[in-house]
Amino acid sequence: MISLKEFALAHDYFIAAHRGSSGTAPENTLPAFREAIDAGANMIETDIQLTSDGQIVAYHDLKRLKKANGEKNIYEMTLENLQKLDAGGWFSQKFEGERIPLLPDIFSLIKDKIYLLIEIKLQKSGGNTILINKLLNMIKEYGIQEQVLIASFHYKLLKELKKQMAELPVGAIKIPYDFRTPSKIHKQTGCDVFICAVNELSDKLVKDATGSGVFMGAYSIDTEEDLNTALKYNVKAIGTNYPARIIELLKGMK
Repeated sequence: MISLKEFALAHDYFIAAHRGSSGTAPENTLPAFREAIDAGANMIETDIQLTSDGQIVAYHDLKRLKKANGEKNIYEMTLENLQKLDAGGWFSQKFEGERIPLLPDIFSLIKDKIYLLIEIKLQKSGGNTILINKLLNMIKEYGIQEQVLIASFHYKLLKELKKQMAELPVGAIKIPYDFRTPSKIHKQTGCDVFICAVNELSDKLVKDATGSGVFMGAYSIDTEEDLNTALKYNVKAIGTNYPARIIELLKGMK
């Protein structure tokens, strides 16, 4: 595979499947990631967090699994207990018994096949350093440096990532009600990509980002109207919960 940066420069846009094909399969599970790959997405996105015993899992939060889980959070659970949870039954009977995947499961799935956007969540009890070190070591171990983009709402984490591995692309996700420009955030963090919700796009925002050499990405692009908005602003990375639908819409537009 060519590097993610080379791919982005060679194409007008690319499709990023948010938590996999999360509109058609339970989010952040292997079936959702496989459906995104089968649909022809260029990238899958996942969230990562540490368990209480220091393992990296690819999951956002447990709110959909609360009935089975009580009120605990991922950082309060061991990997063994976390993987006892049914991560698919809430979506449909078809996916009952699916488990929360480990990050290495995702790396094995995507290697030499598709690009990967990893969103880092802020960790409790000083776990950020542990998470970053483990993540970077794992990326090197699997040899997927050129397939990965790391993103976060927490800009200090991005700055630390760039400090440790300067060649790794990082993306700053727009914080709600934070009106700093992409160019200013780029100077602060070294971010290569600026990501916002589709309804936050504006001429001023996009012009500032592209004028600073920062790629634009947008998420929640699930309808034809959303897609038209993203294309109007020449958004590079199109984040969607329905990659198959958006890819079909793009084929129709061509």
